[in-house]
Amino acid sequence: MSDIIIMIKKFWKYPWYSLTLLLTAALLPVSIQGQQTSTLFNHYNIQNGLIMNNVEYIYIDTEGFVWLGTYAGLQRFDGYEFRNYTYEPGNPSSISDNFITTIFEDDSANLWIGTKENGLNLFNKEQENFHTFRHDPGNSKSLTNNSIPRAQNVITQDGDGFVWVNTDNGLNRIDLSDFSFESYYGDFSGQLVYDEY
Repeated sequence: MSDIIIMIKKFWKYPWYSLTLLLTAALLPVSIQGQQTSTLFNHYNIQNGLIMNNVEYIYIDTEGFVWLGTYAGLQRFDGYEFRNYTYEPGNPSSISDNFITTIFEDDSANLWIGTKENGLNLFNKEQENFHTFRHDPGNSKSLTNNSIPRAQNVITQDGDGFVWVNTDNGLNRIDLSDFSFESYYGDFSGQLVYDEY
């Protein structure tokens, strides 16, 4: 008992230390209880919304939508429901291919989607349709190749507002004022940001 009295006397010699210790002891149960949550993660698969279980690319746009690129199509998730965008033969407003390799949003909130073999798509958010850019061998102002690599930073935007797209056969600069292409060919090793995984 005398040890406890001596300890209390020592604590009162340092009132700030004592006050801090008492407040910490009093608030500890409250702060621990406040950290409990009922749901940490939701697991999604093909049974509850995913178009397929393997996702190639994930992108969150400026509106907060989660975009999922798979080899079975593109999906938009709003936190509650999935919206699927898949290739529809004969429909020029559908996405050009189901194998999605990369997704990028430019400064004007345009969404660019690269595909494995069928070019580059620009998504119109208001009309929910796509405009496709493809390689045309007879047009030097077209996309350099229809195959957009599976990687990050394949599509980017520079400080002047030009969108840059890397393909399996060259680099493309897109002017957003008229969507014209300028092509660059050659060995750009060490000169480009290309984050292959």
